[in-house]
Amino acid sequence: MILSSEQQTLIKAAADNVDAWRIEEDIQRRRGISVELRRTIEEIGILEGATLDHKTFCQIVSLLWQIQNLNPMQMPRLLGSFHYKVHFGGFEGSVGDLRAKLESEKGSSDLYEGADLTAVSEALRGIYAASAAEQYHGAKIMLDVPGAGVAIVSGLMQLCHPTKYAIINKASLAPFGKTGRLSLSSQQRTAALEEARSRLRDIADPKDRVLGEIFRWQELMAEVLQVCELADFHVLDQFIWTMEGGEYLNPAERMRPILDMLPAEEENVKVRADAEKKARSLIESNLGTMSEAQFSELFELLNTCVGKSGVVYTRFAPAFVGKNANLLIERTVELNAWIPKLWKASDDELKTLLTQFWEERFMGGGRSLPTAILYLRDKEKFAVWMSSLENALYSVVNGLPAKIRTGFSYLQYCERLQRLRKSLGFPPELHDWILFKLMTKEPTGGEKLGSTTTGQFAGFSSDAFQFLADLSDNNNTDWFQTNKERFQQVLEQPLRFLFKDLGDEVITSLDPTLETTPNTKKCLSRINKNTYGKPDVEPYNKSLWGAFYRKRLTKQTDCQLYIAVRSQTLSFGLFLGEEAEEVRQSLIQRMEENPDLAQRTFAQLLESGFLFVPETTGEKMPHVDIGNYEQFLEFVKGCHFNVCRILAPEEAVSAGVSLKARIANDFRLLYPLFLLATSDDPRTEVTRYLEIESHDGEDDASEKITIADVAAATYMEEAFFQKLDRYLKDKQQLIFFGPPGTGKTFVALKYAEYLTQDKSKVRTVQFHPSYGYEDFLEGLRPVTRNGQLAYEVQSGIFKSLCDEARADLKNQYVLIIDEINRGNLPRILGELLFLLERREETTMLPYSKKQFSIPRNVVVIGTMNSSDRSIALMDLALRRRFHFVMMEPRKEVLAAWLKQQNKPQWIESVFSQLNEALRAEKIEEDRYVGHAHFMSHQLNEEHLELIWEGTVEPLLKEYFFTAPELLEKFRLDNFLSSCAETIAEQEISVDVGDSSENLEGFDSAEVQA
Repeated sequence: MILSSEQQTLIKAAADNVDAWRIEEDIQRRRGISVELRRTIEEIGILEGATLDHKTFCQIVSLLWQIQNLNPMQMPRLLGSFHYKVHFGGFEGSVGDLRAKLESEKGSSDLYEGADLTAVSEALRGIYAASAAEQYHGAKIMLDVPGAGVAIVSGLMQLCHPTKYAIINKASLAPFGKTGRLSLSSQQRTAALEEARSRLRDIADPKDRVLGEIFRWQELMAEVLQVCELADFHVLDQFIWTMEGGEYLNPAERMRPILDMLPAEEENVKVRADAEKKARSLIESNLGTMSEAQFSELFELLNTCVGKSGVVYTRFAPAFVGKNANLLIERTVELNAWIPKLWKASDDELKTLLTQFWEERFMGGGRSLPTAILYLRDKEKFAVWMSSLENALYSVVNGLPAKIRTGFSYLQYCERLQRLRKSLGFPPELHDWILFKLMTKEPTGGEKLGSTTTGQFAGFSSDAFQFLADLSDNNNTDWFQTNKERFQQVLEQPLRFLFKDLGDEVITSLDPTLETTPNTKKCLSRINKNTYGKPDVEPYNKSLWGAFYRKRLTKQTDCQLYIAVRSQTLSFGLFLGEEAEEVRQSLIQRMEENPDLAQRTFAQLLESGFLFVPETTGEKMPHVDIGNYEQFLEFVKGCHFNVCRILAPEEAVSAGVSLKARIANDFRLLYPLFLLATSDDPRTEVTRYLEIESHDGEDDASEKITIADVAAATYMEEAFFQKLDRYLKDKQQLIFFGPPGTGKTFVALKYAEYLTQDKSKVRTVQFHPSYGYEDFLEGLRPVTRNGQLAYEVQSGIFKSLCDEARADLKNQYVLIIDEINRGNLPRILGELLFLLERREETTMLPYSKKQFSIPRNVVVIGTMNSSDRSIALMDLALRRRFHFVMMEPRKEVLAAWLKQQNKPQWIESVFSQLNEALRAEKIEEDRYVGHAHFMSHQLNEEHLELIWEGTVEPLLKEYFFTAPELLEKFRLDNFLSSCAETIAEQEISVDVGDSSENLEGFDSAEVQA
């Protein structure tokens, strides 16, 4: 096998999670396309020696386009410019007409003739054939056809032989790349090539490029198919690309703070839905005949939403507003031709139609215009597509953002987004709102991006700079080996930690497409030079640096957000070097095409005090004085350059850990310039980023959760939570116990959020009689290996949490164990009884045989009902490890909640007298009725009857099982009569209606413990 056991386990687990990727309808569609291609090849006669014609070749490529994302830029070379325009672009006219059109639009009438159809026909005959030798020969011929490429050749092979070949393209190979989740080693790549050579040794020349570019990867894909036990390569093709992208198996974990904001957006949803309904009606009533005024109205309706100050028109701004709207309105005639096509097209037609639209390059439209029309057509199926929204989506779901705009990529985006939307339950009207929040949301707990309270970076010491000065004077192997440990401690490790923290806390949120791996193969440079064959060259560099850049490129060939340490300076900023000339030229072109946008970007940089420095290889970095945009444009045109800060060693050292926050803020300021150089749609993306803080008129910054916040949310006293803090300083384990309905779980969750300042660092589990050590800490789990059943050690929830906390010791982590007393605690906890009390000790785990300890930054909070007196039954050794906190039924909590929620105050008297009556009947305190039963946002007199009949009376029947005659006085009508005097004294009407406010906090469904 080429894949290691670890790689096999990883990919099998991903494939087994079918809910995350499998779409049966799409698999059947792919199989149908395969049948259609084979039928087409059989019917056109090329198997009998006929030659393919241009029209049929275009039809075959159209089928390929329905199963993968092909680059439209290559299509004219393959199909011929004229035939491509006719079949895919809807062009009507002669070759001469097309030449004239291109001459007028682009100043050039050059056309591609297209591939040699005789060679293509021979290749198709071979690929379709039954023998491996003929298939290999056909693939080899097709790969040499200009414009074909690996994706098209392997696509033809797969459609002809879906049980034998996979599609090989960037998406399917991404998991196996150096930064992919499976990360093949060079030895594994070589092994795959040798497997292909061995299998085809009687057919292929070992030097054939088709072996390395296609058949090498077919060996690997065949192995994946076997490991994952998938039916055919149609299924594998659907699955494999989802191995990359978002790191969140449960996106709700990261998105919970945003989802918690949804109840407050009811008015926003209503306003958006009403505007969308009007926009939809406007299109349907005037399909293909809309006037300029109606387009203006349509764009305003599309942008209608609710901001802080009321209804605003900034939903997709800068799309559909200002200059962008005017550019579109100027093309009213063309829009009236396009919109009916988009309104009526099938999914398969859309793949071609959208690609055709984007080739027209509608200024002001970009991705957003056609996809907004489709969204209005069917909001349950389609969504508005912008690159920023797509990057945000693929930061939480698996898959990769599109590098080119095609209909195939758009429909993939829609499918992933609609699956996320349905799983998390947010309305389609808020799909863009959710993704914008995800894109801009800073870490919870009130910490700013790059704050000093998280991560491992602790600052640079003065010896970091002194080391580089000493290295400059002693640039030889002997000296460096003697000082290697010093280098690692004072320079390499701090820089690595800095990149790790910035990557985790800033860059991934800023742009999920950037490389953030903090090692020398990715973001960081090497201190040693490549001196092979150069004996006179000094062996070590005099600086150490690193950069964030787009994953598909390299540090040197892309625009960089960099940090560089030299003996006399520490600099950080944006850099475009000599090898990134193509990106610099792209920046120049975008600046000339979008002067207003470029001026705004420059103005921000100038105002922020950045230095403008030409590329230099020396220690000094002399900057150029630039005072206006014209000078900046000439500067960009004239040299490779830095836009940066330059700190002296003393300033960098004195900044300490706060240096990270300073760099993080500057990277955010520089990011619009980065986008201007790299974005496919700079007008939309750069403007969006420049104005991101004002989106919908809201401020996304979270505030630090305080004890006062927790007290307010739980309607309890601050002193209670201050006491909990003191308990945790003594023991890091608490158990909340009390009668049912006293809010134990709710209070535990709120307190955990305060401790962690980040919900993602809180885990919850509920114990029950069948729960075991293997679920909680670690255990053997069955897995299938090569069709054989095997058992492997897998971590449970607590060990996984401890491992996560161990790598992040500056932050608190909390495990909440609900109903802790319902499990067999000695069996579940095992040796943890020892480790809970002695956090610095270690013990060997029985399954993995590895040393294990509980980090100090892990807190355990349990909850348990005391109505069954189970505390007395708990193991004394276990009880010694926890502080126990009583949660009693409290009328003060209920009274505070009733007052704030504008509910009938007399209900507090009913609650108090109920427990007094139970006391009089000598019912134990552990069986009193909890206040949370009554804390429902639907609470009114009618709902009180439901609570009483559905919750209170069943409890009382249990309590008075041997004395049923006592139940009569506890019937609601009778009990209210006995409380009538108290209720009357409160002078509160029993007819108070249900408050329309959404309850933040208690609801009986949430808090009854």
